Amino acid sequence: MEFSKSRPRRQRPSPLECLEGRNLLNAGGMVSTAVVQAAAVHGMQTVRVHATGTFVNTPVSGSSQVFNTTVMGQGRAKSFGLIQGVGQNTTTVNLSKKPGTIVATDGTGTFTQTSSPTNQLFFTYSGKGTFVSKMRFKGTGHGTITGGSGLLSGATGSISGQGTGNLATGVFSLDLVLKVKV
Repeated sequence: MEFSKSRPRRQRPSPLECLEGRNLLNAGGMVSTAVVQAAAVHGMQTVRVHATGTFVNTPVSGSSQVFNTTVMGQGRAKSFGLIQGVGQNTTTVNLSKKPGTIVATDGTGTFTQTSSPTNQLFFTYSGKGTFVSKMRFKGTGHGTITGGSGLLSGATGSISGQGTGNLATGVFSLDLVLKVKV
């Protein structure tokens, strides 16, 4: 009795498949060695992230509609694993007209790789939304990746997304698209 020793054909994985299972972002965003290598070989990389988190609004003195806001979140970057991030911005809420509006300006944030905290992405952002009920809102946002540290040193790119939030509970959910070049 003879056994054949044929090998299955090996196909080259796509650049994004090479990154599967590797951390890219940390609640603000991180990128693994594989992402840096893929970006160096293939240019701009697109990363999709679903994140949830909380925000805390601290009233700005003398105003009932303007707040200093701290944002903390975590999520999963498709093909990259878990992420974490933090941000701070100015939030203006206007409930005097229907529908009410919410605007985030002057935002700055950091994505940090949990497994390697020296790898960070830095970004600026803004966003706007409308209230869909008394305290719940939906909106869109955009940002610019302004740099990085560790393996992400010199990173550039953009961020766009959409999400929902609740002014009463301080909870949000976001779907983000990051375009990163290292």
